[in-house]
Amino acid sequence: MHYRMHYDEVLPDDGCGWERKRFTYERATHYSYKFMVSGEFYSVVARHINSERELNQLGYALPQDCRFPDPLMAEVYFDRFHDIESFGNFLHYSSKGLGNGTVLLNVASLMLEHYNTFNLGGFVFQAALPSQTGAKRQADLVEIYDCLLGLSTTPRVNVKTGRLKKSITPLLPPNMRAFKSTSTGRDYVIIC
Repeated sequence: MHYRMHYDEVLPDDGCGWERKRFTYERATHYSYKFMVSGEFYSVVARHINSERELNQLGYALPQDCRFPDPLMAEVYFDRFHDIESFGNFLHYSSKGLGNGTVLLNVASLMLEHYNTFNLGGFVFQAALPSQTGAKRQADLVEIYDCLLGLSTTPRVNVKTGRLKKSITPLLPPNMRAFKSTSTGRDYVIIC
């Protein structure tokens, strides 16, 4: 079955500073946010998930002893945006200076904005495979996400110099808990 994507609504800037669009794809509600870093556009998409069954159909599983949070969750993914055909390639792009960190900070900020706007119960997302992130990436995204979510306290090492990197301060507010799938090691669940 072929599904068409169309924007249902371009939402006015409600002070968050990002363009937000609502669209339906594969019978699910999605929200798209765009932002710019170092002259490049990026898009963050949040797909609303209404049940644990739907969550499982997407390939995610809740941690043991965790119930599906009310009222809903969102699957989040992001990529550099040139056009709709290239979106979703999930390639790593090198940025000068703090560009890559700025992208991740914007994604985290948008997730919090989406959480506050829609009273979400949680998020799920995946770290792109190293083969998807391009040859220029020196650290696996799992290493970075584990640190940002407070799931790892292992010191990170610069592969070029062999020196320890500065520790990363976890970004999660106290009311959120992060979990990582033990089956894939690349799937993340955040319960709010």
